[in-house]
Amino acid sequence: MLGFTVYLPPRLPARTCLVSALGTVHDPIFGGNFSISYLLPDGSAISLSEAPHRNQKSLFQCTASPVTPTATARPQTKASPTAQASPTPTRTPNQICSGVRGETSIVFSAPGDEKALKQFFDTLQPDVAWVPLS
Repeated sequence: MLGFTVYLPPRLPARTCLVSALGTVHDPIFGGNFSISYLLPDGSAISLSEAPHRNQKSLFQCTASPVTPTATARPQTKASPTAQASPTPTRTPNQICSGVRGETSIVFSAPGDEKALKQFFDTLQPDVAWVPLS
């Protein structure tokens, strides 16, 4: 129906929530596409976007998303007259990864290092239910 196979993770952690899923069938210019996002129990997210593979480049690769620290203004006192960055919990930054499985081009965003994300990519399977099991 979409013109390509949809690949999804066979398992997600307990209490993972499906946030959104959408697709386009038979778009006259772009063909079909499919996007899905999950919110994980730790507050991080995984988003996948899939479409028919159209170009020659098919190597798996990841690029780290830029992370910018946030500054929190504190009331001015004689001891601290300027705003200071407040510490934030350390979380693995998201990476944007892409690769090809069969006739499907897959781009996804998820936290982790490239090795772990390559393992995640390699475990994606066809015919997986969209809604995660609770």
